[in-house]
Amino acid sequence: MGAFTGTGRLLKLALRRDRIVLPVTIVIAVALVAGSAPALAEVYNTPAAINSYVASGASSAVGRVFQGPIQGATLGSILIAEVFLFGAIILGIMSAFIITRHTRHNEELGAAELLGAGVVGRSAPLSAAVVLALLANGVTVIALYASFTLMPDFDQIGSLYMSLALGGFGLAMAGVAAVTAQLSDYWRGANLLAMAALGVFFIVRGFGDVLGELSADGLSVTSHWLSWLSPMGWAYLVLPYADNRVMPLLLLGGLFVVLTAIGYALLYRRDVGSSLFASRPGRARASALLSGTWGLAARLQWSNLLAWGAGFVVSGILIAVVVNDYQQTFQENEIFRQLLASTGSTTASFLELIIALMYPLMATFLAGYAVAALIKLSDEETSGRLEALLATATDRTRWLWSHVGSTMIGSVLLFAAMGVTGALGFAAVSGTTEVDPSMIWWASLIIVPAMLVFISGIALVYALWGRWVKPFAWTWYAYCAFIGSFAGIFSWPDWVTKLSPFDYTPAYPSDTVEWSILAALVAVAVVMSLVATVIFRQRDITTE
Repeated sequence: MGAFTGTGRLLKLALRRDRIVLPVTIVIAVALVAGSAPALAEVYNTPAAINSYVASGASSAVGRVFQGPIQGATLGSILIAEVFLFGAIILGIMSAFIITRHTRHNEELGAAELLGAGVVGRSAPLSAAVVLALLANGVTVIALYASFTLMPDFDQIGSLYMSLALGGFGLAMAGVAAVTAQLSDYWRGANLLAMAALGVFFIVRGFGDVLGELSADGLSVTSHWLSWLSPMGWAYLVLPYADNRVMPLLLLGGLFVVLTAIGYALLYRRDVGSSLFASRPGRARASALLSGTWGLAARLQWSNLLAWGAGFVVSGILIAVVVNDYQQTFQENEIFRQLLASTGSTTASFLELIIALMYPLMATFLAGYAVAALIKLSDEETSGRLEALLATATDRTRWLWSHVGSTMIGSVLLFAAMGVTGALGFAAVSGTTEVDPSMIWWASLIIVPAMLVFISGIALVYALWGRWVKPFAWTWYAYCAFIGSFAGIFSWPDWVTKLSPFDYTPAYPSDTVEWSILAALVAVAVVMSLVATVIFRQRDITTE
């Protein structure tokens, strides 16, 4: 039996497992990137509008961090600035999760050992995951380019290179995950290491573009050499719609090959179910907190809370520090004016409009905390640990609410932390009395009722269908974060945003707070949570 024996069958199994979540992810990525293009062409339909956007983004440090090194006054440059980062993040996360889900997760559940007892080679699981990552990114590239062939406003060669750059970065992240899957005993540990690498890639690339050199005409940026130290920098340095470079694409492909080869080498240096970095043994005696369901839930969610807490704190500081830069950079920007107009206020100041816009928008991205916390419900059930726990005096309701309640409490704490850091940061750097820093604190807390609805909705789906909560939760999160958030800009139907609970958050401080709306959101959360509790008490526990 060869090392790769059984790869084809394991690939079919992986396709079967991902038959829902993978197509949904690809559709979301294509809809975000290609679906945004017609709206951008409609908004920036004159040379003056294009020049205004490009000049403001190229000269702004904040713009370079989130938009990359803009290259000339073209619609392609605007498209790259608006959607490339989001597309790269989606494909990067998708690719990393494909690898860890079909390697490390199977080992954690014990499925890999059972498969290995059959006619399956040692390298087959990793090989099947790598092939699936190749297929997923290849399909995404083809779908993206096929979508752009229907848009004559965008250069077709540039569209091809942009699609390849996004797919190349996705493969690079698959290579990263092939390595991290060998380093941790647990699926989440492997994912956390891969996401940490993604964060480092973003930060290094951001610094490289901030330190880049602005052209004499102010319409393009030459990246600093630091950008060449980041695979995300390579994806940007393809420079689609401008130079259309091949070398960065080769670097991305080469990194994928090298990291995957390292992953195979590390695979043979460990036993099935173990890792190169073995977990430290725990204490001989558990603390008193672990004697109850709430303590156990808090222990399971602690690392998730800390990881996402850093994101909430950084987001609060970021909004505070760059708010004046937004005012200087985007006050004349057409698409940003449309974003501000979506708040519905006509009397608020520019800074108030920014705060009212940015905090709910940021909250939709940070709602991933709730997803990561609540999918542990399904993990505990399918692993069989819940069945063993319920064989004791533990009550179903108490167990369910220990996880849901811990997630709700954690969300309140995280939004409060984001509000505090935002208020303090704004007070330190703004130099203006136009906005009271306490408004930032309240702008953050006002989002909590929408988050409670988001959490209770996931809990309800778990109570109804158990194992289906994972694809639902991540799909709803992606929808709220990437589709619902930008529907107002890209002229999509109004009903699109109504599927996101964050759309109902009052636009504070640009408008007065409608407490009836907040009360209604809390009431909806309470009702869904109670219904979830009743249903969960009645359905069977599954370990499949």
